[in-house]
Amino acid sequence: MTEVKGTPIIKGSRTMQITGLYKGRAIIIKDSYSVINKKLKLFPAMFNLQTGPKEVFPYNYYSSVLLANDNRTGVISEACKFIHDADTFMKNIDSIKGCRIDENHFDLEKYSTFYCKQDVRILREGFVKFRNDLLKEFDLNVYDYVSICSIANKLFENRVYFPNGNLYDLSNKPREFISRCIQGGRCMLSDNIKQKSKEKLIADFDAVSLYPSAIARLYTLEGIPKVMKKEMLSTEYLMRHLFDDDQKEPIGEKFMSGFFVLIKITEIGIHRHFPLIVCDPELNPELNVPRSSNTCCLMYVDHITLQDLIKYQGVKCEVLQGYYYDGNRDIRIRDEVKKLFELRLKYKKEGNPLQENIKLILNSIYGKTILSPIESKITIVNDKDAIRYAIRNYNHIVKFEGLDGSDKTIFKLTKSICRHFNFCPLGVNILSMSKRIMCEVFCTAEDMGLQIFYQD
Repeated sequence: MTEVKGTPIIKGSRTMQITGLYKGRAIIIKDSYSVINKKLKLFPAMFNLQTGPKEVFPYNYYSSVLLANDNRTGVISEACKFIHDADTFMKNIDSIKGCRIDENHFDLEKYSTFYCKQDVRILREGFVKFRNDLLKEFDLNVYDYVSICSIANKLFENRVYFPNGNLYDLSNKPREFISRCIQGGRCMLSDNIKQKSKEKLIADFDAVSLYPSAIARLYTLEGIPKVMKKEMLSTEYLMRHLFDDDQKEPIGEKFMSGFFVLIKITEIGIHRHFPLIVCDPELNPELNVPRSSNTCCLMYVDHITLQDLIKYQGVKCEVLQGYYYDGNRDIRIRDEVKKLFELRLKYKKEGNPLQENIKLILNSIYGKTILSPIESKITIVNDKDAIRYAIRNYNHIVKFEGLDGSDKTIFKLTKSICRHFNFCPLGVNILSMSKRIMCEVFCTAEDMGLQIFYQD
């Protein structure tokens, strides 16, 4: 790439997209795994592709010692020690032009090149099939998006968010506060200690489509969040004025469609083996306890989580501050996720590989809604322009370094987060509702005296 254009999209150590020029032509390099997060070996079955010759590759035989001094000759009898299907390996050597050198030797480079090309072909054919399926079913071009979360978000923008006309992304303080209510997945052992069962067999139960199931019980909150007044800061007030579960618009004293608050838990009525309480060490630095524990602490919660804390753990708490919504609840998101789920079941029954694409979308709906602020950006410039670029942007430069083996310099710059918007109220509610679904099973089982060892 002779010149990099725009800002590369980099997340951690992964470069998700980079645009530039190569020999005068514009090219875009994308990370396909961000769009289809499946192993390449699953592509043939997923997209109904022809794989060609069966892959038999002695990966552990290809060592740095073997390849030293540009060695290209491999010993067939030695390579066979690193594979399970020697007959297919021999057939593949004979089928690749010029690969067999003699009775017991083969060309290492030609054999590996053949399979590299085959992997690239399968990746290309699978990606093109994925693109064509999405164009046909949803009128979305995968080339326009960086990740599967972006695709899912655009689909729901078209079908749910934009048609409503009264839903708002949030930025700055409201976004920051409400995002603190995000609680990750519950992955823990009972009582946070090692579990053993010597006498009885353990049954493993895995629920289907947890996040789509949560969305199928949810809604989007219309309007903008409002800061709670002093008289609102009590559990009794919030529960009295919160919508009923099946309520769609404000009626009388039931005018709160949802809320997001910081609470101080003062009393825990029911101690659970799998507590709903999350003790964030950043918020409670003085407490040295597991994140999920029966401990009185400060906690950010939405209305769903607060209801569950009261119902399943008999929690009493002080409400310190928060935001509330007083608009309608729009439930069209339920219909859309059910349509997708039923469409996936239809394709799955027919054996249509498109069902895998819809599964990816269903599991990615909430991801973009809770996207964290991007606090830095990367710019790559030619060495000859580096000094001029540094002079123009010195206030924002964090660091810079030369790119090894090239005439490019990489600059890392600070990026303002005041213009970062997301739809975090929905993302928080999805995660909370998914935990409610788990609580309905786990807490009921615990109340019946059933022993549970682990949850994920």
